[in-house]
Amino acid sequence: MNVRITADDIVEALLDDRHKGFIDRIALQFLNRNGCINQLIDLTFHNDKQIGFRACWLLDTIMTTHPQAYITYLPYFIDRFKDVTNPSCQRHFARILTAYLNPKVAMEIKHSLTEITLTR
Repeated sequence: MNVRITADDIVEALLDDRHKGFIDRIALQFLNRNGCINQLIDLTFHNDKQIGFRACWLLDTIMTTHPQAYITYLPYFIDRFKDVTNPSCQRHFARILTAYLNPKVAMEIKHSLTEITLTR
């Protein structure tokens, strides 16, 4: 039985493993241990910009590899988009959003996007 991965586990992994392919290994661990995307989104705003960037890279890898699995998290992702100030993270957030806005995405994703209310 896998224990859900915590924010502390993610930060530790992002700091400890910097060998080639480390983001893919952490992404697999995140998926296998039922990681919470909203928690990962919050980690992209970590006070340590390096951790924030790596968390953003991880978020990008997970959300663009398995887009349909994370449809329910899109409203939170879009709501936090405006708060991104780190230029490196802005690129990843933009890349993720672009992937979800691609005209070739699944109809399920298109439908979900039409139901998101944009405010502010």
